[in-house]
Amino acid sequence: MKFDFETALKNTPLCKEPCDAVKFCYQAAYGPHHLLGEDAESHFNKEYESVLASDGQLTEQLSEEYFRINIAVWKHKCLPRKWLFNMFYMSAGQSEKTDPKPFFEIMKKLASDGELPFDEKALNEYLKTYDGGAVSHSEAVRKKASYRVVHKKYARLIPLLEALNKSKVMAIDGRAAAGKSTLAKTLSDVTGASVIHMDDFFLPPHLRSEERLSEAGGNIDYDRFAKEVLPPLKDGKAFFYNRFDCATMAMGEKINVKEAEHYIVEGSYSHHPLFENYADVLVFCDVLPKEQLSRIANRNGKEMLSAFKEKWIPMEEAYFKAFAIKEKADIVTCL
Repeated sequence: MKFDFETALKNTPLCKEPCDAVKFCYQAAYGPHHLLGEDAESHFNKEYESVLASDGQLTEQLSEEYFRINIAVWKHKCLPRKWLFNMFYMSAGQSEKTDPKPFFEIMKKLASDGELPFDEKALNEYLKTYDGGAVSHSEAVRKKASYRVVHKKYARLIPLLEALNKSKVMAIDGRAAAGKSTLAKTLSDVTGASVIHMDDFFLPPHLRSEERLSEAGGNIDYDRFAKEVLPPLKDGKAFFYNRFDCATMAMGEKINVKEAEHYIVEGSYSHHPLFENYADVLVFCDVLPKEQLSRIANRNGKEMLSAFKEKWIPMEEAYFKAFAIKEKADIVTCL
């Protein structure tokens, strides 16, 4: 469903006076970039400590790009403080130069139509002194407004973050070009989780028999993964494994996996039933066929697209169907 800024501004509970509406428009356009200073984290920690946990709506959408995250509700859900700060901090780097004028025009129209808590005259009087920069909330709103603005890239992670917070290992499977690697990296950036890539365990040439490749999920070196990854992953300690390099078709560099509170295994075949129940949370990344082919062409080139269409995608689909991979996932997401 397409986001409707007009409805969002009319319905926000954090709008009592003109400055609140202007702040909504400003954040909708620019996100949190103006809040980043040398003391951003200490200021955040101080505010975080002062907020009492309470249930309610965790997110409020400001625009197509940005959301507000309610600190009180975040605390109520017992999500890590550092994760919220990381999302806020990294969102500043996502800020783009969005023209705020359309947002301001909608605000003016709503005030003119009597759809806001103040009238058009009050708004016009306020705008006479407004210099176009960031503003503070009104006193009435400031007493109950405690949030951080984050980019949609991070806001959409919240269901996954809630699941990861209650688990140790998350496995992200899904269709080619569905965004598995990107999702794992973003989650790792926010949480500090260590990531293991299933691409590093593609089947080496000497094991690629006709029988093996006809096996559902046989295109992965599941024996080596089970030996080199599953035991240390269960122990939660730092470990290493040897990476298979698809470019040279030989074993490549040693990959060191740091000890972490959370681990993410990403890639096709990461939900293989031979690995039993090593993961606490199973995530499936889906993508529509047309979009999948477009992404592969852009990422791998038209020559490789044929190989994906004729070989790799059919092998993945056979695996998904044989073991009901999508159906058994705890979370299905489309990026």
